[in-house]
Amino acid sequence: MKKQIFLFVMLFIFTAKAENDNELSCGENCLWSYDESTHTLTISGTGAMKDFGPNGAVGMNKLTYQAERPWHTIASEVENVIVSGVTSIGHRAFQDMGNLKNVTISEGVTSIGRSAFATSMKIESLTIPNSVDTIYGGAFDGFGGDIFCSKSKERICEQGLEDSNGLREDNILKFYDFDNGRYVLDNVRYLSIGDMQSKINGLGLKRIYTIEEANQVTKPTGNTVRIKYR
Repeated sequence: MKKQIFLFVMLFIFTAKAENDNELSCGENCLWSYDESTHTLTISGTGAMKDFGPNGAVGMNKLTYQAERPWHTIASEVENVIVSGVTSIGHRAFQDMGNLKNVTISEGVTSIGRSAFATSMKIESLTIPNSVDTIYGGAFDGFGGDIFCSKSKERICEQGLEDSNGLREDNILKFYDFDNGRYVLDNVRYLSIGDMQSKINGLGLKRIYTIEEANQVTKPTGNTVRIKYR
């Protein structure tokens, strides 16, 4: 009897562990973890991330495929994503994540899936690693920030901004060159990608409204006009 109880307990522990491991898995050699205190989702491992739905699926089907993501229940809470070690980012992996602001993708990622970052509008900037050689259509559809891409990967990055109609949002692409240990963008040299991003996005401006334009979108207060930015 004791032996039967022991075997039952061991089977229960093994089953629970297998189920838990499955919940923590995002691919054969891909794991994920979430830090509630910093709202940071970390993807790590050595293999490819799962695709959540096929390439080409559109419309309401995306809701079904998004629900396959193991982090789907906390997707709306995530503010930071770190992708490290894995070789790919799956289709729809971070699509429609309304509070996602910061994304770090390490070298070694070779592909970014369809709609992977689509309509995650709060992301201020994202850098495409030089290791990436494939970006599926719509990967950044409706993207809200700047995308930094090496000049050597220009066509690959442009493809990632093509929507289902073949249209591109080229204005959000920032192409940089690497020269003598410095990242060069618009003839300005930076020590690192992070330095380049912080200085550019630190301005917080894409364009300044004129006084006349500002008057059309906001009411003057006293003798002043609140200048709006976009």
